[in-house]
Amino acid sequence: MKILRFILALMFSLAWFACDESMIKDEEGVKTIPENLIGNWIDPQYIDTTVTYTRSVKLEDNGYGFTFKKENKFLERKNAGWCGTPPISYADYEGTWALQDSIFDIHVGYWGGTMDYKWKLMSMDQHHLTLYTISAELHPEEEY
Repeated sequence: MKILRFILALMFSLAWFACDESMIKDEEGVKTIPENLIGNWIDPQYIDTTVTYTRSVKLEDNGYGFTFKKENKFLERKNAGWCGTPPISYADYEGTWALQDSIFDIHVGYWGGTMDYKWKLMSMDQHHLTLYTISAELHPEEEY
């Protein structure tokens, strides 16, 4: 009986992932970006090692957020300086993004140079985006 339940659960899981349309393949089998990825993502909610963002019409003036744009353009609104003590000033930093097999490679500026993020796409729907940070590397313009 337990084996039958396991087999049914396995079949259901495989069917679920096979029908996942968040990553659509073109005629040549190449994964393309899901159209609902493009847009603004704000209000990070941290749960264990993942962060869930909420879709927004625009980025908040005084809060963290980012925008996936078409043609692999990326915009991140974050601290404008090294001090994280309120009041915090925010600025927009431009960059680029690429997605391959649910892994984002993002290159974006920050107040002291550039950053490279590697994020894993855990889940996404029309309203929420959940990511796992694999790495975040700073590349300062000069040593402090």
